[in-house]
Amino acid sequence: MDMPTTLLAPALLSRTELHALVWAEPLRHLAGRFGISDQSLAKLCDGFNIPRPRPGHWNKVAAGKEIAVPALPPAKAGMDEKIEITRHPDDPLTQDSSAVFRSIAEVTERTYRDR
Repeated sequence: MDMPTTLLAPALLSRTELHALVWAEPLRHLAGRFGISDQSLAKLCDGFNIPRPRPGHWNKVAAGKEIAVPALPPAKAGMDEKIEITRHPDDPLTQDSSAVFRSIAEVTERTYRDR
C-alpha cells in the first residue's frame, strides 16, 4: 500500500473523507497515523454510521481478491457531518494541517474516482 505515513492528527474530516480513509488501509495503521487506538477509531466509525472492513478484509485484498467497498449510508437524524479527530493530549508531536488535508484529499480522490 502506498499510503503516506504522515501523522494526520488533529483533523476535521467529513464522514465521506473518513469512510475513504477507513477503506484505504487497515484501521490499526490509520489509527496510529491519527495518534489514537484502533478501538477509538472503530468507535468513531460506529458512532458516525461509517461502515468499516470486517475481519479478514485486508488478507483478502492482499490475496488479490476484489472486495466491494460498501457505500456510505446517510447520516442519522441529527448526526454531524464533520468528525474531529485529535490525538491524546500527552502526545508531543505536531503536524502541519496543510499536509493533513493533502493526504485526505488524495485518499478520497483515489477511493471515489472509479465509482
